[in-house]
Amino acid sequence: MEILQNDADVKDKDGVYSINVNNREKSVYCDMTTDGGGLTAIQKRQDNSTDFYRTWADYKRGFGDPSTNYWIGNDAIHYMTKTNQELRVEMLSFDDEKAYALYSTFQVGNESSKYQLTVSGYSGTAVLPVVDKNNNPQMLEAVKELEDHVGSFNDDVGQAVFDLLLE
Repeated sequence: MEILQNDADVKDKDGVYSINVNNREKSVYCDMTTDGGGLTAIQKRQDNSTDFYRTWADYKRGFGDPSTNYWIGNDAIHYMTKTNQELRVEMLSFDDEKAYALYSTFQVGNESSKYQLTVSGYSGTAVLPVVDKNNNPQMLEAVKELEDHVGSFNDDVGQAVFDLLLE
């Protein structure tokens, strides 16, 4: 959202932008069209060219290319969610059917908490809530759970884009 506030010319221009995360510049994919724009993708999966079976250290720091397939990094997510954010999960099926899940509360703890996930306030068009209602799985478990729930939306040529709304 901060990018939109600082430069109105980026409205409706999805793409890779630089943001400041804990005093470090980080390249991220931003959706500038959905729900008025200003969404930062914490995971983008366009195709199966990037291996998401990674180590704890990889998920901690992030990996991939924000223009195609990437994970922004658990430390970055923790930093960005120190104040509550919204989580929007976008799904696209093989048949080009779209669905989304929106959570009004989204926070991720630090590494010592094993990136504990707090999420609640579901709304959207997804058939099932995309996150466990216990609201407390470890972040890596939550990622696997998200992928398990979206099933056919996320197979080899499917797509799931996980967007974090920054206000």
